[in-house]
Order: sequence, then C-alpha cells, then structure tokens
Amino acid sequence: MISIRKLIFLMAVALVGTSWFAKPSFAEFKFIAGPIPPYAVIERGQIKGGVHIETLTEIARRVNIPLEIQILPWARAYSTIINQDDYIIAMMVRTPAREDLMTWILPVIPERIVFWTLDGDALTVDQAAGLKRVGVQLDTPMQALAAARGLTNLEVVSDPNTLAKLLIRGRIDAMVNQVSMARYSVMLEGSDPNRLVPGEDLFSSHVYIAGSRNLADHDFSAWEAAFDAMKADGTFAEILTRYGLDAAVN
Repeated sequence: MISIRKLIFLMAVALVGTSWFAKPSFAEFKFIAGPIPPYAVIERGQIKGGVHIETLTEIARRVNIPLEIQILPWARAYSTIINQDDYIIAMMVRTPAREDLMTWILPVIPERIVFWTLDGDALTVDQAAGLKRVGVQLDTPMQALAAARGLTNLEVVSDPNTLAKLLIRGRIDAMVNQVSMARYSVMLEGSDPNRLVPGEDLFSSHVYIAGSRNLADHDFSAWEAAFDAMKADGTFAEILTRYGLDAAVN
C-alpha cells in the first residue's frame, strides 16, 4: 500500500509536470513589433502594413492561430523580447551580439548594409571616404559601421526618408543604408528604387521573426511550412513587390 506521504509527493510531481513547466500554447503568445518601415509601416499609431507584419499575419491565418500585434517603441520592443517570456516579435536582424538573447524562428528576408549611389558607381569604402558627403541616419548601426570604417564625411540625418530625399536631389553623394530601407524610402520619394547602385557591404544577415528565449524548444515547423507555401504560391512575392523589395530579395 502506498503511503500518504508518497502519494502527496507523486501528486506534487504530476502538478509540476503538467502546469508549472508546461509550454505555452500558440494562443498564449503575445505578438509585438517596432515601427520600422518597411518591416512594419505605422501611420498615426495604426498598423498600415509592412513586409514582416503582412508575412506574420498570413502565416497566422494559414496555421490558424489568433494574432493581435501590439506596436511598441523600438527600445521597449527590444527590451521586451529579451527580458520577458512568451513574446513573438515580427522583425529582428540576427547579429552575433543578439544570438543568445532570443529564439530565431523564421528568416523572412536577407538584409545588407551597403553604400548606395543613385545612377552612379558601386563604391568601395575607400571611394566613399573620398566623397564630399555620405548620408547616414542618426543613432543607427549604419552610422556606427560607417564611423568604424573611418568615414569622417558623414551627413547625419534623423530618418531614412530624408536620407533618400537628399540623395535624389543630389545634396549628398552617397548614403549608407540597409537594402530594404533604402529601396523602400526611395520608392516613397517617388523615384525608381532600381536606380540605386549598391557598393561594398558593411554587414549582412537576415531579418527574422523571433521569439523570447523560453520558446527555443517550441515546434515552429508549421510556420516554416506555411512560409514555404507562401513563397511557392506567389503570396510572398506580392508582399515584397508592394514595398519595392522584389528585385532585392529574389
């Protein structure tokens, strides 16, 4: 006959196994994004679209999970994904410094930081250093990378649209920017993004859908299958085209 003490112990073990250490279901995930176009396009606090917003929305529809995305300031979104459990963030560039801070669920688009000219030459770092003005956005990895490579001719601006406008108007000779952001901002300014000529790479990676660290053991194979189906049936290509990225990704 089993003792009362042993019975209580077994019941406690059962409770731990079924509740305290249980993995969250997909319905318990909390979805967030930062207002960074073209990954997430936000106007007056409302989601208007974006490559990663549309991709995540379509994946959720195909795998039949509830989806409500909360938009947070980027610093808060980043802090949330690395410090709290059960969160999914729509976009995150994978870097060595971030590798162990979160779960890398799905690579959506490749991303590079390069020098750009408009109808010009493909620049090396040395050639860019010899120009009069090279535009870059304030407080971004692009500014840090350009400065680390020794550029002292930087024209620093507050946002990517201003950067594109200056390049189109000939106010700067080149700019440092990400592929997706460069093409999208030039398109928004009414110019053909195919006029952009990429130069030397300063950094390359992918922009992922990512999750909190506690989701590392979750099975996201259904998400991967849904994304593969989107690429196969042309849905993903349509999304890329809306943001001027079809030529950059395909």
